[in-house]
Amino acid sequence: MLKPKLLLILACLGLAACEQAQLVGPVGGGEVSVTEFRSGQTVLTGLSTTDEDSLIALVGQETYDSYNSLQLLSFLGINTFDNPDFNDSTWYVMAVQGGFDYDADGNLLLDQAPAQVFGTLHALVTGDQLNRGGFLVTPVTEAAYRYAVDIADSTADDALRSALDAAAGDLVDDVTADDELDYGDILAWNRVLHSQQLRGDIGTLSTALAAGESESVVTAAALALFTTPPPGSEPSAEEFFAQSASDVVQSRCGSCHRVGGIGTRGSSHILQPTSNRDHIALNTEMYRALVDRRGAQYILDKGIGQRGHGGGNQLGRFPAEFDIVETFLNLLASEGS
Repeated sequence: MLKPKLLLILACLGLAACEQAQLVGPVGGGEVSVTEFRSGQTVLTGLSTTDEDSLIALVGQETYDSYNSLQLLSFLGINTFDNPDFNDSTWYVMAVQGGFDYDADGNLLLDQAPAQVFGTLHALVTGDQLNRGGFLVTPVTEAAYRYAVDIADSTADDALRSALDAAAGDLVDDVTADDELDYGDILAWNRVLHSQQLRGDIGTLSTALAAGESESVVTAAALALFTTPPPGSEPSAEEFFAQSASDVVQSRCGSCHRVGGIGTRGSSHILQPTSNRDHIALNTEMYRALVDRRGAQYILDKGIGQRGHGGGNQLGRFPAEFDIVETFLNLLASEGS
């Protein structure tokens, strides 16, 4: 009769993934822990991913010897929870610390001398996901975990999944083939099965994890994989105006659209001069009112000499400056939506 632990592993292998730790190849002998994402409270320790010795103890030496490399690479690095009972809606971090990479060269053949792993792999999952299983802990989940940590202070739990869904396309394609690209594809990504669905180059991150590099090095390697800006990382309209747009509109519009200037006749596009200590806030609010009343496109059209603009084409000749003003006006429009 098969041992319960082995039955669980066999059941896992019937899925695309089942709490298997992979760096390049499967990571066996890694210490498994689960903590609450927000509080950092440890809720589970004392488990480890299957290595050669534990697998032999489960199946016997003869059966172990009968497996080919791909079968062994599927059995190694597996973790299973006995009677999981995590809070469905809580975000947890599953960590796999240390262990050995059994296919460190990535040739899909079991290494005779597995490479020691000095770092820790993480996967951010809900309690519901932990209870159901069916995910992997990989450099791809590590990248997503670091991304989540980076935005955690400005992102509530109910928005965290949406943020991860939006960023998934920076890392993987539709791994689950359900016509939706979301965080589930990150958790399901398996190097053996889905190497063609990997979008980001995880080589630098994998090397840093294997070597046990510092938190700052691993975080930098992880965040470098993302082109989707985290929620809240975008400057406010006023911040962007102060950083970039104010100089442009003062130089291109300020000579006419100033108090007493020719461009103020019948217009509410009146810029306060930089000598006014409150010019950034006042001019931002002036443009906000213009956008609310006329729309961003109307102002841009005026800037390139359209809609009867008496000042002619001020921005169309300078594409970079046009882009700055367009970004500023679109930020205003988005803040008002």
